[in-house]
Amino acid sequence: MHKGDGQPDRLFAIVSRAEGHLQSLCAGPSEDGTCPSADKGLLPCAGTRVVPMAGTDANGLPFSVPSGQHAPLCPLAWVDEETQDPV
Repeated sequence: MHKGDGQPDRLFAIVSRAEGHLQSLCAGPSEDGTCPSADKGLLPCAGTRVVPMAGTDANGLPFSVPSGQHAPLCPLAWVDEETQDPV
């Protein structure tokens, strides 16, 4: 999701499981929970560790994404579910 100025309102680091090296940055899922960066059904974070860095209630809490994870659903969609206000 993005702020009104077009900048992402959250940030996730995608790091390799073995070395812990930064591979990419991600702004998370689209509003419908899908991965905006998926290419041909493959998630760019599959087989990595993802660390919420900004704009979530889970900042700094790393988690692993299984290597067989496929689009369209983003494995980071749970972060949006956790941050929604109860009705």
